[in-house]
Amino acid sequence: MPETKNIPLILLAAGLSRRFGGKLKQLARIGPNNETLIEYSLNQAARAGFKRIILIVGDKTEHPLRELLGTDYKGMNIQYAKQEYDQQTRDTPWGTLDALCAGSKYINRPFVICNSDDIYGESALRNARDFIETANQNLAVGYKLGEVLSQTGSVNRGIFHINGTNVTSIKEEIGLTMENLSSRKLSQQTLCSMNLFGLTEEALQKLKDRLQEFKQKNAANRNIECLLPQEIGNLIKKSQITMKILQTDEQWHGLTHPQDEEQVRNELIKKAQSSNQ
Repeated sequence: MPETKNIPLILLAAGLSRRFGGKLKQLARIGPNNETLIEYSLNQAARAGFKRIILIVGDKTEHPLRELLGTDYKGMNIQYAKQEYDQQTRDTPWGTLDALCAGSKYINRPFVICNSDDIYGESALRNARDFIETANQNLAVGYKLGEVLSQTGSVNRGIFHINGTNVTSIKEEIGLTMENLSSRKLSQQTLCSMNLFGLTEEALQKLKDRLQEFKQKNAANRNIECLLPQEIGNLIKKSQITMKILQTDEQWHGLTHPQDEEQVRNELIKKAQSSNQ
């Protein structure tokens, strides 16, 4: 079995935050002690046992994140990998799978990957790390749909279809609200993806192959993106990988629109006050 100690956490931080008014979500000060979102997330990662962070950055995010975090944050080593693209042929980067592959030169063992502008919960991160370290199997962390819907509008979520403890497919559902779940044959208990995965080196190589095929097929398209959850789902569908599901009861927090910032800050302050009582 390949060495799995010191499992890295890969954080996707190359996005442009278009719906957040152009500001960097990672630098929004949402913590109860005025922490930025990424500091809050890294604090959870440190408590979950991670010692190594691979931060995937872009032109807009690299400098401010390096300036804030440096190469060591609370005992965790931080490496930076830049997602780049040819602006002669592209208007935007190639998407989240391309972002992952930009950091592949730093990956020599199984890893956990998630967004840098979401808060996943300490136990969700710890359970993902512990599982892939001991089992060396691909995993997806499933959140209850009722816990991750927006109070301000509809959202899109990847719904897990499960057989026993295995993920059989990931289907993107568009425009979900609490009111339309039953009409979609879903419930608040349905497990969905918030882009928290554990992947093996073998799965990474298959994803890299998928990315190359995607780029060749879509070479003339300046905006199409290759999305990590979708390509994971494609590999599962073709029986090229298997993936276990880990259910979590953690509460997820994320920023999509500027008005979400105050709401998330208030929720985290209340959580901190409750834990201190």
